Amino acid sequence: QTRKTGLSRILRRKWCFHTLRGSIFDEKKLVLVDEQIAALTSSGKKDYSSEYEMEELLTRRFDLMKKLSLPKEELDAFLNRYTSYSDIRKLCVQQALDEGKTDEAIRLLDEGKSADRDKRGLVAEYSKWLMDLYERQGQRDKQLAELEYHVFVLSSGGMEMLNRLKKACTPAQWIEYRERYLSGRSYHKLDLMESEELWERLMKAVATAGHLSILDRYEAALKKRYPNEMLEAYACILTKEAAASDRKRYQELARYLKKLRNYPGGAERVARPAEDWRTRYIRRRAMMEELRNAGF
Repeated sequence: QTRKTGLSRILRRKWCFHTLRGSIFDEKKLVLVDEQIAALTSSGKKDYSSEYEMEELLTRRFDLMKKLSLPKEELDAFLNRYTSYSDIRKLCVQQALDEGKTDEAIRLLDEGKSADRDKRGLVAEYSKWLMDLYERQGQRDKQLAELEYHVFVLSSGGMEMLNRLKKACTPAQWIEYRERYLSGRSYHKLDLMESEELWERLMKAVATAGHLSILDRYEAALKKRYPNEMLEAYACILTKEAAASDRKRYQELARYLKKLRNYPGGAERVARPAEDWRTRYIRRRAMMEELRNAGF
């Protein structure tokens, strides 16, 4: 029993020693981080690299403060002092949510949208966070306003946000939002037309775009509905592309001619440009070879 007691004391002493040593080490690291923060602050640097470095240091200091079990008041004061840095603001928001202070989290996110308005990606992150909170609270009007801001002001989120906007509003509201989006110069207009099954408008927009890659992207949806229009759109672009002067491009043109033969009336339609190229570009040996290889 005496031996067990002695062993127990030794183990407790070792545990206390390691704990103390870890604590002392963390305190020294805290002092070092404070020195680095002070040096960076006094340097007056305001570029992206300096801001990133400061956020790394502040986040590291906060982690050390938690490891050292510093009072909550001290942790809160530290976070509140540095909310101008986005990473610290996010920590404040998450802490507010963990404590059930949703209104405080919303306030911080709203402030962040204004404070970081020149950082579109960061503002989009705040905005998405806000719409999630509004949805959770059942604040439909505020959620809808945030979605509208995200889609039309930030031009962010693509089809994911458009689908979310559609789900959050009434059918009549959605038609207004949809037409507003389609009337602008938005990146996902064609995807939205496809999603909404606006086939005639999509066919016209795809043909007007004048790019083979765009025709390819929507071919599966449009070929069965508008085979003649798709065939003509392809043929017109291929005629323009024939001005190219390298074998790789000729091979691509020949592949498209072969593909278009599978359209109704395709064989006759593609025979015309093929014949025209054989006449117009007869001196282009590589083109003539690729046309023959494709059966033209």
